[in-house]
Amino acid sequence: MVTQSIGYVKSEGGVILNENVQALEGYANSEAMRAAAGLDWDVHTSPLYLHNGERFPSRVGLYRSDNGEPLGIVSDTRYSIDPPGRLFAIGDAITALDEGARWSTAGVINRGGLAAVWASLHIGDLNIAGFEHHNLLFMSTDYDGRLTLSARPTGVRVICQNTFAWALGSAAAFSIRHSAADRDNAIDQAVELLQGATERARRFKSWAETSTQQFAGPEIETAMENLLVGDPIEDRRKGFVTPQGRYVLESRTDAVKAQAKIEQQQKRRQRKLEVYRDEYRTPEYEIGGRNILSLWNSATGWADHQGRVRKVAGATVAEARLNNGMFGAGSQLKTAATRLVVEATGRSIE
Repeated sequence: MVTQSIGYVKSEGGVILNENVQALEGYANSEAMRAAAGLDWDVHTSPLYLHNGERFPSRVGLYRSDNGEPLGIVSDTRYSIDPPGRLFAIGDAITALDEGARWSTAGVINRGGLAAVWASLHIGDLNIAGFEHHNLLFMSTDYDGRLTLSARPTGVRVICQNTFAWALGSAAAFSIRHSAADRDNAIDQAVELLQGATERARRFKSWAETSTQQFAGPEIETAMENLLVGDPIEDRRKGFVTPQGRYVLESRTDAVKAQAKIEQQQKRRQRKLEVYRDEYRTPEYEIGGRNILSLWNSATGWADHQGRVRKVAGATVAEARLNNGMFGAGSQLKTAATRLVVEATGRSIE
């Protein structure tokens, strides 16, 4: 069982986990944040053995140095370990040259019975279209190889706790595999690109404010709907055209079953579409107007709070949703929504 923990600065707002949480009264250095988050441990390796006592080849187990809790199983030659200290070293390299960057949150999260470690830097507050945004630099890694060592600028719109990526796919984000060649040099180069993240946040503000002036027409609304709830259900029943020009299905029994399935899928999609329109898009339009930024905010809200999540290994629904928004389908959905609106505006966020 993964021991989840989190540390955060009170002024950053609430957190989802309700156990093993430590709040800091003000912005702290990396050492204090690491201790508050329960990340003041290293990663050790252990050989693996079969039931007959023979060594399991080419694999080692990873475990926490403080309590012996298992973290994952990886290659004994091709996997480079990123202990929590590496994330904090990356963050410290950024705070040393970017006076606007400060430690915000950090923690351990349960990912299907395995642990992922994350930390974030606060890189400034912005007021965009009348709403306060906390801009963050989010860093993460894991110990089973499913995630990379990554860092990406992201943000939280305070009014609803929606998260969104504002520089995905740009030079302001990096992802480095655990088995990558010349990995240390790649990390050093990535850190250089991340320095000055507060300036990139200001560029995002410019993009977002311009987006409030661009009308969200039916074409992009439909494209966003299809992205979030799936494309319209097509009738894919098999049949043939008679000499009289009528389309006839090969089997009446098959036709009835196929029609019932199609209608069920169409109803399910329509219910999801109505929830998105009524609970996410319409409220955003009422607040900010029918523009590209409001449409984007509706998409990030849907991805964070409405999408289906898989509850695993004793995690609560809230914890599963946090995991989904950080690493899973919710994160991927926000990436796709970002690309869609960027293409629509014709202006890169970067």
